[in-house]
Amino acid sequence: MKVSTCESVANKVKNAITAQGAFYLVSRFFLVCLLILSFALNAFAFDVYYGEISSAGEVDTYSFTVTTPGVYVIYTRGETSTAGRLYNASYAKLTESGGGGELTNFRIEYSISSPGTYYVQVSGVYTSTLGSYHLYVEGPPNGAISGTPAIPNYSNTG
Repeated sequence: MKVSTCESVANKVKNAITAQGAFYLVSRFFLVCLLILSFALNAFAFDVYYGEISSAGEVDTYSFTVTTPGVYVIYTRGETSTAGRLYNASYAKLTESGGGGELTNFRIEYSISSPGTYYVQVSGVYTSTLGSYHLYVEGPPNGAISGTPAIPNYSNTG
């Protein structure tokens, strides 16, 4: 009986050490993941806007200011099928997208060569499309992006 008790205690100690070791490894892994995430979030400038297409044919317009030239990625996320257009400060269309992102969202990747104000228009892929979305604007490291919320149902194109 004493042998089985000693074996039982030995197994409990072994299990406790294994559990602590596993906890140690998991906590170290979690710490490394946090450090990587922190680095990734500081690796580029970004801004997020919440929008909603609440009437048929609505076009929401956002402005953002670029301080550092480079490649900018502009996209939406959500379950609403979106299209996007990028304009410069003079409202000259630079590019547009009706897809390429997650699910049925738009994604634009564009090399902006001059600091200044830019505009993004978000609309439904179809004039009957309704729903909410999140608009993301991501830029190069050490850049700054500041923007203004949507002007609902505003379109410079008529």
